[in-house]
Amino acid sequence: MKKLISLFLTLAVSFSCLPAVLAAETDSPENSVQIESFDLDEGISGATGYDSINAFEGGGALRAFGSKIDISRSDLELSVDAAGMGLKYAQIMLYTEAPEKIDISACSLSVTVNNIKKNVNIFKNARLVYGWNTLSAVILISGNSTVSGYDFSVASADGSSISVLIDDLSLTASNKVTDSLAFSETFQNAHSFDVSEMSEIDGQRFLSYLGEHPTQRHLEVSAKELEKLMKKYTDKAAVDMDLKEKNISSDNLLIHGRAFYDEGGLRMGYGACGFTVRFYGTALTGDFSFIGGAATDGGRSKYNVYVDTDNYCYDFDTTLSFPRCRDEYNENTPHFTITPGVSNRIVLCGKDEGIVTGLTEGVHTVTVLKRGEGGGRTSNGILNSLSCDGKFLTPPKNNARNIEIIGDSDSAAFGNLSIGTNLPWDPETEDTTLGYGVRTANFFGANFSITAKSGVCLLKSPKANEGYYTDNYFFTDNWSVGEKYKYDFASNPADVVFIYLGGNDFGRIQPTQEEFTEGMVNFIHQVRSVNPDSIIIVNSSRGAAAVDQVRNEGDQKVFSFTIGLSPRAGASGHPSMTAHIEGAQRFESTISELTGWTSKQHEIFSDPTLENGTFEFSADYNETGTKVYITPNASHGFELKDGSLTAKTAGGELVAVEKDENGFYVIAPDSMVMVSGEFEQAPFMAGDVDKNQKLEVNDALLILQKAVGKTDFDEIQMAAGDLDKNGEITVNDALLALQAAVGKIQM
Repeated sequence: MKKLISLFLTLAVSFSCLPAVLAAETDSPENSVQIESFDLDEGISGATGYDSINAFEGGGALRAFGSKIDISRSDLELSVDAAGMGLKYAQIMLYTEAPEKIDISACSLSVTVNNIKKNVNIFKNARLVYGWNTLSAVILISGNSTVSGYDFSVASADGSSISVLIDDLSLTASNKVTDSLAFSETFQNAHSFDVSEMSEIDGQRFLSYLGEHPTQRHLEVSAKELEKLMKKYTDKAAVDMDLKEKNISSDNLLIHGRAFYDEGGLRMGYGACGFTVRFYGTALTGDFSFIGGAATDGGRSKYNVYVDTDNYCYDFDTTLSFPRCRDEYNENTPHFTITPGVSNRIVLCGKDEGIVTGLTEGVHTVTVLKRGEGGGRTSNGILNSLSCDGKFLTPPKNNARNIEIIGDSDSAAFGNLSIGTNLPWDPETEDTTLGYGVRTANFFGANFSITAKSGVCLLKSPKANEGYYTDNYFFTDNWSVGEKYKYDFASNPADVVFIYLGGNDFGRIQPTQEEFTEGMVNFIHQVRSVNPDSIIIVNSSRGAAAVDQVRNEGDQKVFSFTIGLSPRAGASGHPSMTAHIEGAQRFESTISELTGWTSKQHEIFSDPTLENGTFEFSADYNETGTKVYITPNASHGFELKDGSLTAKTAGGELVAVEKDENGFYVIAPDSMVMVSGEFEQAPFMAGDVDKNQKLEVNDALLILQKAVGKTDFDEIQMAAGDLDKNGEITVNDALLALQAAVGKIQM
């Protein structure tokens, strides 16, 4: 510590004077629309004179006298394309030979747009100089608009008469500034910005950056932060996720099944592959393409779209009696088709008319899952890009539970929507998301991976012309081999693996039971090699003998189970919808016995429209009716306002927020809960990192320790210790704190 203090004192002695503030000037904006040239004073109320000599631009300027000068006009009909030209500022020229006599804080400008006065702008931070000055302020204007008038006021500082020239009122895309203070255009705009347009948190942060700026560095940082906040509310351009260029990852998308990133985007091959994205806005657009595909049905592939459903339940209403005809299902289920040779720019939003409608502005979660199997029957869909009209948010978190299904046509849900056993395969009658595998995963709220393909066999044979699993299980894509297609088992550990194979082996290859058992034993070993901790379940109708052998070898986490998918009333004698539903129920019971799992898990999600509106929860809930405590996370420097907590389901229904001796809680419903709350900045004193409400030498020493890596700060300490507001804790912050602690400067 003595060495640290010595270093500190040495640095303190070397502390030098603060840098001078420089003047700034920008070029005239290229995109601008002139509202008034003041070459003539016709139609201008309050005009007291005309001058053609000192005009800033054009033939003249308006001369005005008096202790309080007000000019206005209300008869304009000026049409402007604000969005197309990027117009963001209202700007006016002011000439004075006595800047000290003008009360700039009483100078105001408003522009009437679409019959509404926009942002009465106060220029209280501007610095007037002798001669022409540019007064510029942000104005919120969008789209095609009509300017009908304006109001401009100038006042004397002491009540005496002043004389000014006024010229060139315009709307511009950028600023021209002649102020004597660097960055004053930003502060000028900020002072005139309508804070009521902001969220409360942004407003608090905004006002905090309008304080005193003792150093040039402090001034620059504050100006940049103000620019960011103003830009947030003046620029509302669409957000675009380009998979090809930006390699969108788990930060943006929740991946389902063995979908994987390839050079062309996110590839979806197996049935029930897909993604979930969460965004704030009203619309989501996706650009899709395809690769491969069978000759049947032209290689088309279909995708279900789920909007604002439970994040861990991706099946549609299955309460109606089955079998359901394919036409009824396709008519009532939101989906789209990727068709080779056709533009596949799909607008994903809403449920009316399948997929294309608008959504109310707010938080939305959209899941896209492939209906049919891959591997030749349908094309592999590729998501190339996504865009929304707001902003993308953190996607739903992956569930801790994972189920993988390894199977053939029964597991792919071949023909589950068909109403005739003699009908052939058709993409209209196959939906893997309604098969027993996804249904079981939905029951537990688990992630699912359905690695299933019609006609596939376990054993390798010339007769297994549609593939076999012995080699292909290790690869991500449908029956593609090579290093780039290897599946990352370590990053996607399965809790339960179900092997349902053999029907095609005995139907085509016709092995002996001993040959099949040997093959299944070898395959179980393969599965175990990449799933060391998984419970492995094998369908016992063909694999019971193999399970017995593996268990005798010492692997006690391998079990047999008969799923019994009957009646087989679907296409080509495959399981009907009823068979899948009843099979899933039996499968759920078995998994519960082996794992202890009960019902599905759910997500509690904080409202992202509230800056710093993050929450910590006592636990995820997995049973309806459980008490779930909500703990606001205050480490970011903001505190929850009393009585501001609200909770609602994904469907928008309110959930009661209660309080007991342990804090706030909700009684868990049977779906996701989104919690919102209003925050206010936590009280702290600049430099007070030890949180004793005093700025002392000890605070300076702690800041120095942080600067040299000897201690860590929480976010409140970071905010309090960042005295030069450069976004980090440095030795300069420690020097400032020391000078303030000994009374050399004021913070």
